[in-house]
Amino acid sequence: MRIAQCISRLSLHALVAFGLAIASASSHGAEFPNRPIRIVVGFGAGGATDLTARELARRMEVKLGQPVIVDNKPGAGAIIAMQAVASAAPDGYTLILGTPAGFTISPYLFKKISYNPKEFVPVSAVSAMANTVIASTSFPANTLSDLIKQAKTRQAPLAYGSYGVGTTGHLAMELFKSRVGLDATHIAYKGDTPAYVAIRAKEIDVAVVTMFAAQARIASGEVKGLGVLQADPDPSLPSMQTAAQAGAAGVDLPTWLALFAPPKTPKEVATVLESTVQSILASNDFKAYLIKNGSAPLLLSNRDLVALMDKQSAQLREKIRELNLVGEQ
Repeated sequence: MRIAQCISRLSLHALVAFGLAIASASSHGAEFPNRPIRIVVGFGAGGATDLTARELARRMEVKLGQPVIVDNKPGAGAIIAMQAVASAAPDGYTLILGTPAGFTISPYLFKKISYNPKEFVPVSAVSAMANTVIASTSFPANTLSDLIKQAKTRQAPLAYGSYGVGTTGHLAMELFKSRVGLDATHIAYKGDTPAYVAIRAKEIDVAVVTMFAAQARIASGEVKGLGVLQADPDPSLPSMQTAAQAGAAGVDLPTWLALFAPPKTPKEVATVLESTVQSILASNDFKAYLIKNGSAPLLLSNRDLVALMDKQSAQLREKIRELNLVGEQ
């Protein structure tokens, strides 16, 4: 995923497309939307996904002239939220702000799920957030390259924490380990904050947390940021080393957010929503909001979004099987 390239694709045509989409929907007699829209989020309130959903909803309300409500349905690797939207009426009034959890991880982590992620209708990519490797300020490494060298001088494996088994943070670090031959043992925590606390207590050597959690703590000097587990520098902290710069080409696993509609949602309705979101992504103040909160706008066409998901699914399916991971619902 080339975030830096995506940011540069600002779209005057998105504003034009928005007007054309509205006209198209009206010509089909849809008059969409004419009542409130609900965006389902598979995580609790206060986190990066929830906050992005709420900011996006606020801006969609202005453009669409209808209330846009965020509905948190956390649990089971976003499966609860995915199932709720999969069974919703395909009319554009129920959407999901999807993440890798529901689309490219849970289908392989859990033995049985009652939805097919490929049947959801993509509306628009929204943002991407780096998985960030942090360490205590006294840890004898300042970059991912230093981490690799330091690990080779130790007799015991490194201990690394993540914000949960089967999360993008966990799987990104496992991919990184495979590429560079890093000897490190995983310790799972229930979220970014417990992993951060473990770093401060020096219970583990490094942790993989979201940029949302890491950004302010790195900037304040509470912890060190060793690098991001993706191909491109992150706009929030662009000086940090990338996985590619550390010799792990192909490790590119930020947490993306994208809006989806239920299966069989009409194209005309999806197009109105797509154009609305694209026009929001084209605004400088929304980009500034995302970067301030540890994310970057992800300006991909829906075709490129699907291609990204297919590639990621294949990569993560293999890693989940290799690690013999099984999720618990």
